Amino acid sequence: MYQLTYQCYRRKFRVPLVTGSGITEERCGIIVTLGNEDRRIAYGEIAPWAGFRTESIEAAETCLRKMSGCFSGNMQDIPEHLPCTRYALSCALADLNGLFPSVAGKRLSITALIRSQEAFRECYGLGFRSFKVKVGGGTENEEHTRIKALLDGASPECRFRLDANGSLDEACFRRYLDFLQDYADRIAFFEQPLPVGYEDVMGALGKSSSVKIALDESASSLECLKQLEASGWVGLVVVKPAFVGDVNAFMAWRNATSLPLVYSSAFETKIGLVHAMRVAASDLRNRFSCGFGTERYFVPDAFTSSLCNRAEVFC
Repeated sequence: MYQLTYQCYRRKFRVPLVTGSGITEERCGIIVTLGNEDRRIAYGEIAPWAGFRTESIEAAETCLRKMSGCFSGNMQDIPEHLPCTRYALSCALADLNGLFPSVAGKRLSITALIRSQEAFRECYGLGFRSFKVKVGGGTENEEHTRIKALLDGASPECRFRLDANGSLDEACFRRYLDFLQDYADRIAFFEQPLPVGYEDVMGALGKSSSVKIALDESASSLECLKQLEASGWVGLVVVKPAFVGDVNAFMAWRNATSLPLVYSSAFETKIGLVHAMRVAASDLRNRFSCGFGTERYFVPDAFTSSLCNRAEVFC
């Protein structure tokens, strides 16, 4: 039996985060702490996000409250519909018992999340060559103009990921693909252009375009990942480790799947970020830059980390 405590947090974004799903001013989550009989402790982070098929902060806190300060260590005690809670506790448990695969010295390439040319220049100066840009938060003309300016102003070695968070309709996405044809060699992939449920449409359009398509919201749990695998999805899949549930079950599935996985942040604190980095670094087939460069979006606080403020990091 493990002693369990938790602390809720709220973190302010430096400026409101604008995505195709709306405007977000703060990030809320829960830090859990597990302790054993040897008085050792380990941490985990519950970090759900609206728009993904995860539990709410309120549902996670209700579960923790019902546990009355104790956790058996059996992940079956945590309902499957609470994947972020399962992930946090399984990570803390793995840390406490030394069960995470060793990744010491493993190098990860990091993708920086940017919105403006100013942010691009700052990150480029820090060595970043892989960038992620949110789209869908403005008019189509405004977005095309902004993306074109970024692409035209970047050096040839830079690669960009566009993320619509499922906010486009099919006609708008087709126009995006037409617009991007001249820049196809600069676009790493287009992330979740259409809403969940339109995977077949995204797959078909991806096959007819030179721009690669990646799913994100459509792959927001281990069950979703298994369904995509069974459906024969042939594009990329973005995985936010914070959403996958039991980390051990995910890594067992991950080691057997042929789906190409791209690891990405869920705007976690440094606690969740360390676990996400370990998950990514332990994937021996991972060949993609990790979308962990999000920390500069937050007002500095007790949870701030500089771990991924560089283009390459060592675990």
